[in-house]
Amino acid sequence: MINAFSVDLEEWFCGHILNKAVKKNEWNNQELRVVEDTRRMLKLFSRHDTEATFFVLGWIAERSPELIKEIADHGHEIATHGYSHTSLTEMTPRSFEQDLKKAIDVTRRCVKQEILGFRAPSFTITSATLWALQILKDNGIRYDSSIFPLSLHPDYGIGNAPLAIHKLDNSLIEVPLSCVEILGKRIPCGGGYFRLYPYGLTKAILKRCNRQGRPAVFYLHPWELDPAQPRVKLGPINTLRLTLKLSEPIQKRTFLDVGCGAGRYSLELARRGAISVVGIDVSGRMIEVSKKRAQKEALEEKARFIQTDIMEYGPDEAFDICIGMGLLDYIKDPLPTLIKISELTREKAFLSFPVLWSWRTLPRKIRLGLNRCPVYFYTRRRIHELLSKAGFKKVEIKQMGPMYFVIAVPDNP
Repeated sequence: MINAFSVDLEEWFCGHILNKAVKKNEWNNQELRVVEDTRRMLKLFSRHDTEATFFVLGWIAERSPELIKEIADHGHEIATHGYSHTSLTEMTPRSFEQDLKKAIDVTRRCVKQEILGFRAPSFTITSATLWALQILKDNGIRYDSSIFPLSLHPDYGIGNAPLAIHKLDNSLIEVPLSCVEILGKRIPCGGGYFRLYPYGLTKAILKRCNRQGRPAVFYLHPWELDPAQPRVKLGPINTLRLTLKLSEPIQKRTFLDVGCGAGRYSLELARRGAISVVGIDVSGRMIEVSKKRAQKEALEEKARFIQTDIMEYGPDEAFDICIGMGLLDYIKDPLPTLIKISELTREKAFLSFPVLWSWRTLPRKIRLGLNRCPVYFYTRRRIHELLSKAGFKKVEIKQMGPMYFVIAVPDNP
């Protein structure tokens, strides 16, 4: 069976996750690496006698037309990825058509091929943007490869879309990204999933597609094969920022950081003038790291770090605020831990719980499982049940990407 290898040709800074860190009006100021990265891919394709479809971002074609010609000269198909890498969920039909026309125009100037295929930035042909399919047909596109037939990702996917290549009502051909069904859930592969999964899992998914009579549709970005790409500092999912905001006035409160790790939360609270912070962790190595960081910043009087299990920890008095970030991911039966946190909390606790069936659930479960590190996931209902049994009278749950951020008020303040 012939499978499909596709490349989303864009720069390292074009991805949706970097939108806030590298704004589009700053793209021209960034280091351009796509030519070098793509030539690395072309060598790999030549070595393995493989032809691919390159979904070319118009912004790239405009700045590196010789690269697009070089790709075509190697025998690869040239398709379009739009011009500006703007998600369709952020566009109107009119702005999308303008973007598409511009992309097709600048790309056609580079090659003699017809531009027949399209892939939406971030796979954002969703149930809310199906209007784009007719616009594609009206502009000469014959096939689309934008629909991810899954529902677990927050930004893209159509959960009930066909898994196989099929013809749409307007005669456009849809070439969906590959997924397989396992235990009633659709599991994707390629791109970011290829980076997250062990290779054996990706290989098994591709083989399963073929056994089910479907060609696998695989995708990569050139920057995914570039170990030297610039590193951009991205904030976490703002859990630290939210914790700090909800802890005000920090200068009037005491804190217990359960499962403190390297002391990220504890040290920031100490820097901001907390009365006192105690960080506890079962890992002696993490406690040593935290102590050294506190010593380096002269924060030892504000922040103390103790190697202990919370179930064995017996302070003289409770704390105004208890924090448990990344703690409950690894506890099979969290209820005793939550009861102990409730007992040690005067005002409120900030806790995190991994979301059951977020798009990162399966990759994380597999990756940690291979390291013999079980990880546990939660629904909102399960969190409410646990915290009610643990003695919390008020619970507020905020979903932040693949995790729930929970504010819990104990019944014994």
